[in-house]
Amino acid sequence: MTWPRAWARPTACCSPARSPPSPTASSHGGTPGLPDGEGGSTANQSLLLQPILAAGGSPGVLTSEASSSWESPAGSAHAWSSRFVQQVLQEDVDAGLVRLFDEHGQSRPVELVLAKGSALHVARPVAVAETAGGADDPEAIIRLRQNGKQELDLLFYEVDDLAGAIDSLAPGDEGYDAASLARACRTGDGGIWIDGPGFGEVDQASILDVDAGDLVAMRLSTETDQFFAFADANEQVEGKPVTQLWNYGPDTWGWEDMKGGGDLDFNDLVVQIDVISASCTGLVA
Repeated sequence: MTWPRAWARPTACCSPARSPPSPTASSHGGTPGLPDGEGGSTANQSLLLQPILAAGGSPGVLTSEASSSWESPAGSAHAWSSRFVQQVLQEDVDAGLVRLFDEHGQSRPVELVLAKGSALHVARPVAVAETAGGADDPEAIIRLRQNGKQELDLLFYEVDDLAGAIDSLAPGDEGYDAASLARACRTGDGGIWIDGPGFGEVDQASILDVDAGDLVAMRLSTETDQFFAFADANEQVEGKPVTQLWNYGPDTWGWEDMKGGGDLDFNDLVVQIDVISASCTGLVA
């Protein structure tokens, strides 16, 4: 597994158009569990597979256990790229510009459960808290940019492993919904839900008591539905659970807020979790 270099924050914003993808896959979402000395996973974990296709097709993945393929449309030339997402999370980006690039679909992602000993260059739907100096209990900064028209609310909760388990419950098991609420992270204003900022708008919130090494997952509430970062906890279409999440870089994801993957633009709510900034501030102070 190769890991990305430090993520640069662009200072200008003009278009989400992406450069042609490198033939080498990239990966984001923290390092615990990958790789071991042989280049394979050291843990069972759920991973997001995000093709970027110039033409529709059937991407396929081969691991040591099995092969998997799925139908996916071509992604729009103006689908949101990782770089563009980093830009729109800045407060000085105009909401009108954000709205201009709504409804440009990505190729369809899926989720794969990767067994210990296998290797794949992909992203995780869960954040691994990496604090400055291994500090415990810092305030984690949550940056939000909404580009969906619905009223949205976001909840963070702690899980026990990289596949999203809570005690003996796996995503999709009966009781997982209630278990995620019981594990909810407290927000800076004392609640557990963070309100979406509104169509095109940006906002910042916080969650508390995040310790170094904590595994933090998300769920999204819309006007009509509930979605989890882990596909197995979502509805199934043609016998397969639907992935509602797209990774845009380290600890940065975009949600699709409609059933079945909606229009596949994955920018209805863009979320970034930043533990480092707050913990560094505490050390400097």
